[in-house]
Amino acid sequence: MTAKYFVEILRKIVHEQAVNDTIKNLVDPPGKNPSERLKKLSLFYSSLNDTQKVHLKEIINETSEMTFFGMLCVLDGVRVIESGEDKGSLELWYRKGEETYLLNDIEDDFLHDLI
Repeated sequence: MTAKYFVEILRKIVHEQAVNDTIKNLVDPPGKNPSERLKKLSLFYSSLNDTQKVHLKEIINETSEMTFFGMLCVLDGVRVIESGEDKGSLELWYRKGEETYLLNDIEDDFLHDLI
């Protein structure tokens, strides 16, 4: 597992899936009794014309992209999660069998630079 591959996989299963799932839920709210909030959002979405739906999907994509980027910045340690002088650091390890890989090694490219 390389850092680049990790970011590529996260993009597909987290970022892209979040965008697709959001649109899917707007088109057809899931469950037997969707929340009132989701019903209202679905009603709003269905009132949009095709061009507006495309623009809304772009906004959702941009929001997901910024969230994905921000999370990677936190994992890289360039966006801090605590204040003060004595800050900790995050290490993201991938283990498979006997092999271990440090995915956010400060000696390598930042994860957020790989997107």
